[in-house]
This record gives sequence, C-alpha cells and structure tokens, in this order.
Amino acid sequence: MDFETLITNNRACSASFAELGEVLLNNPQLQQRPFGYKSENMEPFMHFYDEEHRVSPWACIIDKTKVQEMTGLVKTLPGIIDKALRRLLRDGEAAFCDYLNVTEIVADLFKNTQFNAADLSLRFDAVVHNQEFKIVESNSGASLGGWQMDFLQKEVMSAFKESQQLNQLNIKHHNVCESLFRALNQCMTRIKGIRSKGNVLFFLSNEEPQTRANLEENFQKAYTSSKSRHHRDGKIYFIDKLEDMEVTPEGRVYCHGQEMDAVLLTTQEENEVPDNILNILEAAALNGHFYYPDLSSLTLQGNKLIFALLHEPYMQAYLSDSERELVNRHIPWSSRIVNERVNWQGKTLAMTELLSNHKQVLLLKKAHSMQGKDVLMGHSCTPEQWQQHIDKVKSDPDWIVQSYFDPDPVLCSDPVNKINAYRMVWGFFSFGGNYGGCFLRGVPAVTDSSVINSANGAVEFLIFEEQKKKMLL
Repeated sequence: MDFETLITNNRACSASFAELGEVLLNNPQLQQRPFGYKSENMEPFMHFYDEEHRVSPWACIIDKTKVQEMTGLVKTLPGIIDKALRRLLRDGEAAFCDYLNVTEIVADLFKNTQFNAADLSLRFDAVVHNQEFKIVESNSGASLGGWQMDFLQKEVMSAFKESQQLNQLNIKHHNVCESLFRALNQCMTRIKGIRSKGNVLFFLSNEEPQTRANLEENFQKAYTSSKSRHHRDGKIYFIDKLEDMEVTPEGRVYCHGQEMDAVLLTTQEENEVPDNILNILEAAALNGHFYYPDLSSLTLQGNKLIFALLHEPYMQAYLSDSERELVNRHIPWSSRIVNERVNWQGKTLAMTELLSNHKQVLLLKKAHSMQGKDVLMGHSCTPEQWQQHIDKVKSDPDWIVQSYFDPDPVLCSDPVNKINAYRMVWGFFSFGGNYGGCFLRGVPAVTDSSVINSANGAVEFLIFEEQKKKMLL
C-alpha cells in the first residue's frame, strides 16, 4: 500500500497522527529509535516488560471524534447485550444455559440480578475497517490486560520531544488506572454507602518480589489521585497468596486485619484461582459487603457467544431499529457453529455450505478462551487445515463462526519493523459505564501473523488524545 493512502488512514484518527507519519517518513533516525525499557522514564517494575512484550516508542494519536465514537459504544452496547440476555432467558433457564454454555447457577444469578452498567468492568477489542469500529469481542471482569500501558507513557512522550515538530503537538494519555479507580470509588460507595472506607484488595500472581513494592507504590499514587474524599483513608492491599485473604461466614472480606470494600482478582491464566475460592467470593459478594467485578452476572457481558445471539434472526427482530443498526454496523456477523442453518447476507444457508464457500471472509473462535488463543482465520490457512478444524469443533457449542474484517492499515514505526503499515486491534475500556482509555496492538500488514494479540508477539502502541493547539509565544 502506498504511503499516501496510509497517511490518509492516519488522518482518520487525527491530524496529529498524520503529522507523526509524515515526520517518521522523513526521518530514518526516528524510525529506528529504540524503546527504553530500562530508562529513567520507566518505573522499575516495568524494566523487564520487554521479556514478553514489544512496545513502539511512537503512539497512535486520536482526536475527539474517535473518543466520542468509543464513548458512545461503551455507553450503549452493554444495555443492548443485557436486553438480549433477558430475552434469551424468557425461553427458559435450560435454553439460556445451552446457548451461552454456562451453568444453571449462572442463569439463576443473572435472573435475580438487576442490570447496572455502573458495575461493569469491560474491555472491547475492535478493528477499524473502512473508518468504522468493528468490535470483534468483549472482555469482562478484573483481568483486563492493558492497564500497564499507563506506566509507559513517559518514555513514549520522551520520543516526541526528540523532534521539534512533534514536540509542538498537544497530546495527552488517558490514564486507565485512574479511570478504573474512579469507577471503583463509585461502586464501593453505591454498594456500601457510608460503611465503605475505600479499601481495595488486588490479587496479583506471578509478580517478582523485587518489583512488587514499586508496583504497589505506583498503584497507591494513582489511587490517591483518583479517590473521593469519603475514601481519603482507603488503601490498596496487594496479595499474591490467596491465604492472605479471609472471607467470613457473613460474606465480609478481610486482609491484614482490615475489611475490604472491593476485591479484584487480576489473573493471567485460566483456572489460576481454584473454583472453590471463586464460589466463596461469588456467594460473599451477593451479600453486598464488597464490590466484585468478576460476579458471574457481570462477566456474562464478556461471553463471546453473545455476539452470535445478537445476530440471531429472532433477536434482530426483537431489538429496536437503533439497536439493530448499531449491532449490524459495529458487531461482525456471528453464529454458533452448531447452528445447522444461518442467515448470511440476506440468504439462508446451511452451515456446511457457508463454511465451505466463504472461508476467506470467516474466522472460527472459541467462546471461553483468553489471549487470542483458539482463533483460526480462514484466509490464513489452507482448505485442508480449515476443514480439519471444522471437523474437530463442528459439534462443540462453545465455538462460533464470525465475519472477518481486515483492519485499515496505518503508518507508524517500531525499532524492529521500522517504518511500516500496521494492522491494529484497539482495546478500549469501559469502567462504570464510562470510557476508560485505550491501547493498540499491531502487526505489519505483510506478515504471517493472523491473530493480533500481545501474547502472539504483536507490537503494543499507546494511545494519545489530541488536545487544543498550544499557544505559541
């Protein structure tokens, strides 16, 4: 793709991002600028981030229009999802469990829980295709990767200062941790009222002891700058052993002798916390003594099978005109693979016919999976590989078929790929029903990598938001 088209795509994000692309094109030295993982701009707990991640020293810059687009989606989509789930529940708990591949307990809890977007902790993963967001999946709960990007911003900002032209840009990073903590304050106050002291328990596993103290210090700083006056004495408590957490019979959680008002289990792997602990916390949270974003009635919002549900013909008819327009515009067509027949682009097809004839524009995805695992892109595999995988999963109700949208490539740079066209996946957060920041993962447009995920080696990019032009003296 020619550079002129790439710059046009950059400009769709912001005029400042187009300007960055042009500066990088004309400056080979900046193209090769390394990211200083161990620079003075980096907190010690991030010094070894490069062992599992690669970061670009150059950020994507977005204007207020892009922020408004993401804000509109995070405010509107959760309500539509809840409406669809309530409609599914009308068909009975058995149908609900069968469709979403969840237990009867989850269905019962959802039935008896009133929807409140303010309780949700979400991250939507999306691509921009033809200048429109296409949300490929949603993630819900405390284990939403991406918050660590806050602690990279000083190093990225230092790169912009190396160019006189880029240093004139007025840009700002939207702090994800502070957005999370503001939402936590509101949740704790709403749930416990004046009884809430603002104590937050974080379970963080696999953190090196020498970096834990520095991580805690930085979280405490972010929390202090975000908490309400009512929670002025509240603290964050970090544990890496679940034994350090006590749950009383009446459903209160204690750590180091202090009662907790919020409990966040930030796990990195599936099944990291034993089921018996999860069940105890679930039951305790229902007593209203603490905020728990991993409550099953809340994490249902991250069930990937919901995207198939939203595209079921009867659900499309149930949604309002504006809701249906949003779904069809921003959520790729999806279906459970076990459906024998599907409505595809206005035609009714057998699932076998769809998979055989439209491989290039489809992908297969496991609903309950993390970090981009269990995703197969039709265009990136041979017909034999595609059919073998179909034969393997065609009777598994946890697999979905989804339309594939190729991301609009943008121009940026990192020290390994140099100046390049990148295909990006956006991860934008919703805390308490509000936009909470964003980050990007990208791979060169010409690459063998089909799944764009940090766990698969994608380059990570910060997002900066364009502010009003600086007044020059």
